[in-house]
Amino acid sequence: MRGLELNYSQQLRFLPGIFKGLAAYANYTKMETEGNYGAGNSIALVPNPKGKVAGFNPETSNLGLSYFHSRVTVRLQYNHRTRFLTTYSVNESQQAYTIRRDTVDLKTLYQFSRRLSVYLDVNNILQEYETGTDIGARASARRILTPEFFFGVNTRL
Repeated sequence: MRGLELNYSQQLRFLPGIFKGLAAYANYTKMETEGNYGAGNSIALVPNPKGKVAGFNPETSNLGLSYFHSRVTVRLQYNHRTRFLTTYSVNESQQAYTIRRDTVDLKTLYQFSRRLSVYLDVNNILQEYETGTDIGARASARRILTPEFFFGVNTRL
């Protein structure tokens, strides 16, 4: 396995007043892999072609803005994941892939005290997250997911 990872993060303290709590971040990861499955038979001795290792995601990226001020934390994040092999088969037309995914999530937190906070998270706020698989080059299954809402209370004893 070999690859490249780039990461950038900066607190924007040079901004005036209330905006000093803003921060920005971005990261990008690109990897390549070669390997075999070691199944104990003669087929396992032949390495799989580059990028044909099931479950290996070759490219991801994130981009986000955070805001921290007093008792409030807000994060807006974009996440990208490329299409990747889920199930390997010697017959290329039978290989299964998880499709590309792009999401935008919002995470919020309000800190009442050192011991008590509440949060509200909304995943996939733009309802653009499509999930599914491809078999070979054909679409096998598709679903468009609706936003997910999570609310909770955090306590520390």
